[in-house]
Amino acid sequence: MIWTGSHFKDYPEMTRYSVSRRDPKGRQVDLRITELNPSGFMLSKQCDEATYLSGYAKILQRAEEAGVFSRLLEQAESRDIVLLCWEHDDRNCHRRLIADWLREKHGMDVRECSSIAPIRKKKAARRDSSRP
Repeated sequence: MIWTGSHFKDYPEMTRYSVSRRDPKGRQVDLRITELNPSGFMLSKQCDEATYLSGYAKILQRAEEAGVFSRLLEQAESRDIVLLCWEHDDRNCHRRLIADWLREKHGMDVRECSSIAPIRKKKAARRDSSRP
């Protein structure tokens, strides 16, 4: 099965594929799918929603033609895969567009992994000098 999610959550039982231009420092991924990265302009404040959507549709089409989705679907037959990017909410994120593409073009039900608990940075325990 293929899922989508944020880099800022843990997915211990899944193979983590990044679809972001960069990954957060200290976060490990198993594979980067650079063909699905939005362009730098698309992530800039100069890019409006219509331009973003039409530009990303072209990225999805090129990825389809390059066999990215067929390889992804083949890999998903033997393991759970989560497609990761920076956004905490998938409603305004390209991973939702990827999920929609897989659903429309390949009949794959791709869901957001929102039930997994977010990562919390562990605070260093203060050492009490009165204890051994």
